[in-house]
Amino acid sequence: SSFFFRVLLGMPGAPRSPGLTGQALQTAVEAALPAAALLDMPLSWQGLEEEVSKFLGGSTSLPADRVGEFAPWVLERWEKEKREHGADGARRWYFAIGSMMNKVSLRARGIAPAESRPAVLQGFRLDFRYEQGMAFAMPDPAASMHGVMHRVTPRELVVLDRIEFIYSRATGRAKPYGESEEVPVTLYVSAYGQDLPPEFPPSERYIDVMLEGAASHGVSEEWMQYLRSVPKRRRRRPEEFCTFKLPANPLIFTPEAVAAADGSRPGPVLSVINGKVVQYGGLPGDAHWSFASQMAGRDCTCLMAQVLYDPKYGMPRSLEEMSAEHQAAVEDFQANTQEFPWSGVGWLAGRQPRGK
Repeated sequence: SSFFFRVLLGMPGAPRSPGLTGQALQTAVEAALPAAALLDMPLSWQGLEEEVSKFLGGSTSLPADRVGEFAPWVLERWEKEKREHGADGARRWYFAIGSMMNKVSLRARGIAPAESRPAVLQGFRLDFRYEQGMAFAMPDPAASMHGVMHRVTPRELVVLDRIEFIYSRATGRAKPYGESEEVPVTLYVSAYGQDLPPEFPPSERYIDVMLEGAASHGVSEEWMQYLRSVPKRRRRRPEEFCTFKLPANPLIFTPEAVAAADGSRPGPVLSVINGKVVQYGGLPGDAHWSFASQMAGRDCTCLMAQVLYDPKYGMPRSLEEMSAEHQAAVEDFQANTQEFPWSGVGWLAGRQPRGK
C-alpha cells in the first residue's frame, strides 16, 4: 500500500534527467513569473516539461540559467491559447482506463467532461501494477483495450497530471464505438517506461469502481466480463478490519481541541478517523504534509471516504451519511497503510465506547 499512499499524497515523481525537472522546475518557473499570472495560469511539472521540450527542441531538463528566458516564453504561449480558445483553452479527448472512467471519481476531483464516449484504444494492453494493483496502459502493438474518452479542458488535464503523477502523458488513437475513424487521444502511461514492478492484483473496490464507470458509459459487455474475470484481492469483512491501537489510558479530545491542533502553531497535529483522534508523526512542511494538511484539525473520515470512493457504500456528502461499517472501512484502510504517518492517541468526545 505504500506506493498507493504516495498517489493519495500527490507527491511528484523523481526527476528523470539532470537540470531542473519535476517540482524543482515548477518552483523555479513560479518564482520567475509575475504573481498575477499565476492566478489563472495552470502550472504542473509534467505540463512544464512538455513546454521545456518545445523550448529546447527535445530535452525536458531546463538549465537553471535559462529560467529567465523560459518563464516569459511559456507565459506568452498561455496568453496566446487564452486569446484563441478562452481561459480554459480547447477541450481535448482524454482516454480513461481505470477509476477515471467513473463519473463519481471524476466529479470528486472537480472534472466535468463536456462529453464522454466508450472507445477502443489500439496498441496498448491493460495491466495492474504496484502494491494496490493500479491500472496501466502498457504499449503492445498486438493488443487493444476498451475505456472511456472524456472531452476535457487543459485545466482539467492539469488536475489529472497531479492525480496521475506516476504516469506521463502520451498520445494514442482511439476508435469510438460505432465509428470507423480513429481520433487522437491523451492517455497516461508509466512515467518509468517498462521498468515497473510485476503485475499485482487490484482490489475488489477498484474493480467495482472501474465496472461502475464502464457500465455507465456503455462499454462493451465483453470488456466488462474481462474486468470481472481479473484476479483481485477481496474486500476484508468487518470482523477482519484493522484499527488504530490506542494507549491503555486514551485521552478524550473536544472538537475544539482537535481544530486548534491543525499545524498552524507549535504542538501536536491532530485529526479524527472513525471517532479516534490520531496524531501526525511528521512535521508541517515535510514530504507527507501536502495531504496531511487537508486532514489536520478536522474529522477526515468523510474526506477519505470520498478519496477512496467505494460503490459498495456510495459517495457520502457528510459524515452523517456514512454507516458505521463505512467509517470502520476507512479506518481499516488507513490503519493498514504502512506509510500513513499517524498514530492513535485517544477518542473524540462522545465517540468513546460506553464506560470510557
